[in-house]
Amino acid sequence: MKAAASITLSVVAGLVICASAQALVAKSTLRNHQTKREAEVILLSSPKRLGRLAPALVDHRTGLVRTNTLAICHGRGPALHGTYREFRCTVTHRKTRLVLDYTAIGKYGAVFSKASV
Repeated sequence: MKAAASITLSVVAGLVICASAQALVAKSTLRNHQTKREAEVILLSSPKRLGRLAPALVDHRTGLVRTNTLAICHGRGPALHGTYREFRCTVTHRKTRLVLDYTAIGKYGAVFSKASV
């Protein structure tokens, strides 16, 4: 009886360790992935970088992104739980349109480069 209880306990402990290891692996693979919405918010909250790529998107008096500027991102490559590592984003304000390639770095970081204006 005592031996069966110790075997059961060791099996349960092994299952708990495996489950926690799988959770760590899943979390580490999501580290460089973002959702579509996160990418759009990060784009619109970085006026300095947008101003260098397309100055018409930034108000020169305030240094902020102009009102009614719209960012739309689409994931590229394989999705992982609804998140992507790379996006193709279009930022528009009136007649100005900026298309960029966006690569997620961590939860809130990004590298983006101009694809076309």
